[in-house]
Amino acid sequence: MVLLGLPFAVSEAGLFSGVILLVVLCVVTDWTIRLIVLNAKMSGRNSYIGIMDHCFGSSGRAAVSFFQFSFAFGGESTLPFIHSTDCAQAIVSRHVCLRHNNR
Repeated sequence: MVLLGLPFAVSEAGLFSGVILLVVLCVVTDWTIRLIVLNAKMSGRNSYIGIMDHCFGSSGRAAVSFFQFSFAFGGESTLPFIHSTDCAQAIVSRHVCLRHNNR
């Protein structure tokens, strides 16, 4: 299992394509952050939920709250699985290494 996704993605895409895709991702991320800041200035709100509440009403506030909760819950739910898989692989590989050295 690969814990560091960016090096894995670049190795799968190739160096040239990976760098191009990374630059495109940086530009899109910067553009969306600038849009959020502009909407915050125009709406007079200082939080993301406040911006969505002002722009889309209570349904926007509910949608943002739901998606923020589900993102955090999903990350917390998968973390023990990732750690248990890595720990199990580390223990098995260490055990095999110890068995091999004792012969």
